Amino acid sequence: MNYLFLDTTSNLKLGLLDEEFNWLSYQKFNSDKPSEIIHSKIYHLLQTHKVDLLKTSLIYIAGPGSYTGMRLSEGIVETFNLNNILVYGMYQYQIPQFSGVKKGKWACNAFKSQYFIYEWDQDNAKTILVNKDKFDFSEIYYFSDDGLNLSGENVESFLNKNSNMIFKKLTTNNNKIKPYYFRDLEMEFVPSC
Repeated sequence: MNYLFLDTTSNLKLGLLDEEFNWLSYQKFNSDKPSEIIHSKIYHLLQTHKVDLLKTSLIYIAGPGSYTGMRLSEGIVETFNLNNILVYGMYQYQIPQFSGVKKGKWACNAFKSQYFIYEWDQDNAKTILVNKDKFDFSEIYYFSDDGLNLSGENVESFLNKNSNMIFKKLTTNNNKIKPYYFRDLEMEFVPSC
């Protein structure tokens, strides 16, 4: 069995993994309109590797992300569900933890002049939105790969180095999860100042 990987939290990232969770392909697409290319890119990826869609499972990143990006992946997830294809979801900030990191802070661009921060240790976890002018750059962070160009390890490097560990843990403990938006929907559609 193969696993299709999907991340629409920031642009479009697609991948294909073998049954041992080794990458066969990983691609990033810098498109303003991922919705216009997602179906053809998935089709091309599966055709290139001669993989039958009905003999795959889906691993997807369920956020945090913007409303539009998260709705795009949710549509694909629901299509897989309708076809009785297994789906496994995780939040992007879980990737360092699934890689064995016991304590840290994870950050990504939350748009509207804010950063999203997830802080955890073995006993506690919390999420906060911080205005960009209040963000403490001196702290140690792990980052999304959404263009937040600060020092620290990003999600993509964790995925490349630890795909076996991350996805084995995910597929034994998890199934479909709810999308995680940066803000409540009422706040998501309020124009930024």
